[in-house]
Amino acid sequence: METPIVLDFGSQTCRVGNAGESMPTNIFPSYVGIPRERSQLKPDFYVGKILKEQKREFQIKSPIKNGTIEDISMASALFKNALDECQGYGKPILFTEPALNPKQIREKTIQLLFERFKVPSVYFSIQPILSLFASEKTDGLVIDSGADITQIIPIYEGYVISSCVHKQYVAGNDLLEYLVSTISEKRDVNLSTAAAKEVLENQVKKDCLVALDLMDVVRLSSDPDLLRTYTLPDGTEFSIEEERFLCPEILFRPELFINDDVLAKGLDVACYDCVMKCDIDVRRCLFNNILCAGGNTLYPGFAERLASGVQKLCNDSIEVGIEAPADRQYSSWIGGSIFASISEFNQLAINSFEYDEFGAQIINKKCKISWD
Repeated sequence: METPIVLDFGSQTCRVGNAGESMPTNIFPSYVGIPRERSQLKPDFYVGKILKEQKREFQIKSPIKNGTIEDISMASALFKNALDECQGYGKPILFTEPALNPKQIREKTIQLLFERFKVPSVYFSIQPILSLFASEKTDGLVIDSGADITQIIPIYEGYVISSCVHKQYVAGNDLLEYLVSTISEKRDVNLSTAAAKEVLENQVKKDCLVALDLMDVVRLSSDPDLLRTYTLPDGTEFSIEEERFLCPEILFRPELFINDDVLAKGLDVACYDCVMKCDIDVRRCLFNNILCAGGNTLYPGFAERLASGVQKLCNDSIEVGIEAPADRQYSSWIGGSIFASISEFNQLAINSFEYDEFGAQIINKKCKISWD
């Protein structure tokens, strides 16, 4: 039997690789280029390095929004690139999906995999469940914060408690926009170009950190090592100081930074409220097993700040436990790699004979989304 391929698609990047590996072997942006000049001799969509090398030739869009595939036609280009990169044709597929993925999207996706890409078998598994699986757990509260959405997902006995899932749209892109607007205004630097935003995303955000409390803000503000200087591709230099800890503060105090009709909650409050919506019998277990996942949780001090904030909201009899794996931006892929390596995977997966007999609806029967 061929080694399964694990496909883990997000709003910003796609992670791809063979089951059994410790890390994805291919990571590429979740963006699709539509040629500005159409031709029957050219593909409808492009993915990968060509979008950066010849970006003026394309209208660039993402078929994935808030972690969910919105345009299956464009998404087909991501699947093709993924299978090309890892020589995945003819191999079983484990496809990771967000919690509460709409049924019609699941059906369109499995239809694409079987009918266009002729996969021999496929299984869909939920990303936060796989993140827990990577940490050898089946119960816990997963905080998954990525490019355009932050999700808080309670999971018990391996199933999502769907009625208590909390989503809010304060995430990595908001932090990026804060840096663009704040630094541009204070430092009189034009950071609106794609090249400048790439520097902010790949360099500046990686130097940010989370203040643990008000006293830590005071300490950081007077730290002589706070200053960082960066150079844009055109040679322009700019520096940041307090922006390093104010940027991720948006996740914990969004009301101070984002003007919106519907204000998001701070992550510590959102986590507490999410658990308190769950059945009283599972709350202690969830508080004891909070798991950080997604690239937006990588900031130094993030896990400590979250643990402290949630603990203050709980009574003294509850002990808050938080785990923040080192490679948590890849947690769902890593969990998928482990899951697709178990001996039972081939029996769990939907094969082409089952698909031919029952159609796309089989995905909603054989790959359960939640327990409620």
